[in-house]
Amino acid sequence: MKYLGVVLVLAACPKSESDVHRSTTIATAKDRVAFLCDYAMCPTQPEDAAFHIYPGDDGTIVHAVVKIDPNDVHRWSMGCDNLTVETRPKWLNEVMGPTGWKLKTIPDTLRCGGEKRVIHVKEGIVIRALLRPEN
Repeated sequence: MKYLGVVLVLAACPKSESDVHRSTTIATAKDRVAFLCDYAMCPTQPEDAAFHIYPGDDGTIVHAVVKIDPNDVHRWSMGCDNLTVETRPKWLNEVMGPTGWKLKTIPDTLRCGGEKRVIHVKEGIVIRALLRPEN
């Protein structure tokens, strides 16, 4: 019974700030891309990435925007299903704002497994939202 109390106390502890990752803290595009693609598989090598990764109740939440070569767009939609999702999620300005990237076209909206993707084909910009479950 003594150990049960310890377990309950540990389970109630908030997750650490060290579990929060923002692209703005990483200096180079290459390093930002590598960091993000370690958390969420990337079908091709993005040119750059902007993201906010943080702990949620059921796992790690990944909000990201990647800049890709427009010729690679088809790879980002392979195996995905059309899905009506919010094309400008509330978190988008916070994540994408520092990049200076502009969204000008109507996007394709997809579900790729557990990930929601909003793909701006002509701009080569993919908005990604996913929950990476805890092990």
